[in-house]
Amino acid sequence: MKRSEQGKHLQDRPFSEVEKERFEETLVRFTTKLNLPFSWIEDPVAQELFYCLRPAVEASQIPGRRRLTTLFAAKASEEKTMPLTNGSSNG
Repeated sequence: MKRSEQGKHLQDRPFSEVEKERFEETLVRFTTKLNLPFSWIEDPVAQELFYCLRPAVEASQIPGRRRLTTLFAAKASEEKTMPLTNGSSNG
């Protein structure tokens, strides 16, 4: 299958659970990297962009600002509880 055919196939179906999780994680990274407010995700232009990229994605598969906030808080909490290791000892 040619790459263009494969890409077209992906556009014709909603996200799988794995794809949805990766999509959400990427949106959190994108939002924080660009220092955007979480509400950007609900802007009609953003919604139109998602539809242009993948028409088969249902609106329910695009997280809202509250979901992004929850994902961000979970990621921040996870990073806060992870031990810092840099390969050197402090002893």
